Amino acid sequence: MRYIKLLILFFIFSFDAVGQSPLCPSTSTNFGYERVNSITINGQSYTVNTGWSGPGYVDHTGTPVPTITANDTIQLDYQIQTTGNYNQFFKLWIDFNGNGDLTDAGELVHSSSSVVNGVQNFTNTFTVPDSVYNGEVYMRFIMVYSSSPTLCGNYSYGNTVDFKTDIVGAADSISADGYVKGAEEQGLAGVPVKLLIQPKGQTGFNYTEADSTLTDSIGYYQFDTNINYNDYDYTINIYPELDLPETTDIIWFTDRILTGPVSSKDYWRMDVNNSGEFSVSDIFLMHQMRQGNITSYPGTGQTLWTTNYFQQPYIWDAVKIDTDDKTIIPGYGQWSLFDLLNENQTTFYVIGAGHKN
Repeated sequence: MRYIKLLILFFIFSFDAVGQSPLCPSTSTNFGYERVNSITINGQSYTVNTGWSGPGYVDHTGTPVPTITANDTIQLDYQIQTTGNYNQFFKLWIDFNGNGDLTDAGELVHSSSSVVNGVQNFTNTFTVPDSVYNGEVYMRFIMVYSSSPTLCGNYSYGNTVDFKTDIVGAADSISADGYVKGAEEQGLAGVPVKLLIQPKGQTGFNYTEADSTLTDSIGYYQFDTNINYNDYDYTINIYPELDLPETTDIIWFTDRILTGPVSSKDYWRMDVNNSGEFSVSDIFLMHQMRQGNITSYPGTGQTLWTTNYFQQPYIWDAVKIDTDDKTIIPGYGQWSLFDLLNENQTTFYVIGAGHKN
């Protein structure tokens, strides 16, 4: 009898959903054989349908599901009613990562099916993971006759219901990324970068290594950890090494001396003899270093400095004030960054004596 009535019911009960939540459109287009009477999530009950004429889509986001907490087990109850023995499929999704869709791994939290005849109540539970988004998220429940529900699109018989809730108590996993670049803004490949941690509230500095990586071909580094930012502070350390200058470096510096212009960074990278000025003597020493005739530059000056655009964007400008020598500022924290916010992105700048970049 279900298929004999189909044409009549199509004209009487065909329905287009309105008032859709921000999630993708979803609704049934025909009614008269099955319906969702009610749904209860985390203790909050919602009426879905009380008759056989729809609607196919119901938006309950205006009455949020009570706040759920990471690691908690949440109860899901729903009541289904049919006019005969009909096989129904049920699914519930939650946007655990808060990115606005429900298609990511782990976001389908309930999937089942059952033959229903008359009124039948169902009780299920699901557990909220620890590593989820803290904040407002959307949820979607779908019942479809005879086939497994898909998240979006229309289907013949069933119901779609959207909800909204807040998640709290989730671990805020530490992540950070950025670049290590030279004086000419070109990325430095193969630079060791480490992420170190210590418990929040701990006095002093006793950071231990939690992860390490090398910069890629464009100087990029990235950390994605399972360490809870609510429990640990972290620092990013870089460990650049100064290799031998190349002929192209020396030619570039020679032109710099002859024609200029000279920038504040040049007091760091060109004055290799630490005399406070630039001359052919610096060029000679660069050649000596390149040939392996010397292993270090004369004087007491450093040969490698770092700074970054996170803490003090224009730290190199300090050199302009001290035209007789290099600034005494070797870069914030030398090669470490402390007190970082989670998901921090930092660009380190490394200047090496005798090196253009």
